[in-house]
Amino acid sequence: MTKEWRGGSDNQWPNVKLKDVGKGFNYGSSAKSKPEGEVPVLRMGNLQGGRLDWDKLVYTSDEAEIEKYLLETGDVLFNRTNSPELVGKTSIYRGEQKAIYAGYLIRVKGSDRLNTEYLNIQLNSPHARDYCGK
Repeated sequence: MTKEWRGGSDNQWPNVKLKDVGKGFNYGSSAKSKPEGEVPVLRMGNLQGGRLDWDKLVYTSDEAEIEKYLLETGDVLFNRTNSPELVGKTSIYRGEQKAIYAGYLIRVKGSDRLNTEYLNIQLNSPHARDYCGK
């Protein structure tokens, strides 16, 4: 943000750790998904360029899994495993349709100190992607 945008102030925003401003940091469902069912289960292949790709879905009808892993608008999904170029792949859930998330993804919830739209942009930046791939 420019000095002009900050009202002419030289004050910088404080550096904070994600764990101190976000909520939720939960792994997703490890239950076996099926080709058909009531609710889509988002997997790492569904995370594409900061957005969710709703193709090639698998599903669950397990009510306990749905209740436990149901996504809320603004949740950020983060890929925690796989090859260096895929670790850290991130997308935001905008409430497109009811969905849960798979176990190799981590859900990060926003707070009054964390705008998840901003988090999604930052985690998809080249700097963040390089950091996660190391």
